Amino acid sequence: MTSDGAAHITDDTTADSPSDVSIIPAPRGRPTIRTPCLVGAILADIEAGDSERTAVLANDISWQTWLTWKQDDPDLLDQCQYARAKGLRAVRQEYKSTDNPVRAKVCHHFLSVKESSEWSATQKIEHSGTISIADVVRRAAESTPNE
Repeated sequence: MTSDGAAHITDDTTADSPSDVSIIPAPRGRPTIRTPCLVGAILADIEAGDSERTAVLANDISWQTWLTWKQDDPDLLDQCQYARAKGLRAVRQEYKSTDNPVRAKVCHHFLSVKESSEWSATQKIEHSGTISIADVVRRAAESTPNE
């Protein structure tokens, strides 16, 4: 052992017994599955327009593992935000250029969830004053054609 308590291997070939040789312990825990290639694949899927969760699960990583990686690595968090913005641009472009009505609807739904202020099917209507329910019913009855 060194003076700071760290283990080391001696290069002394004259050691009389195995107890005279210090061994560095092996690292504990499971080896990480995180590789630059795996993270790159996840980010590429996000850039292509997949949701973050879909991209992570499609690459056989648990959602909790991904969240831990982002929490431990601020650079990964930045890369993920950049990929998400790029993915939104890709979905917007696909929505504008697709001739497939089903794909257009999927893109619209995705954008309405991610950017609800611009793409939502609901509209906010502001009103001031009062309105009588009886007036609404009467006007609706008047505008309905008689059969």
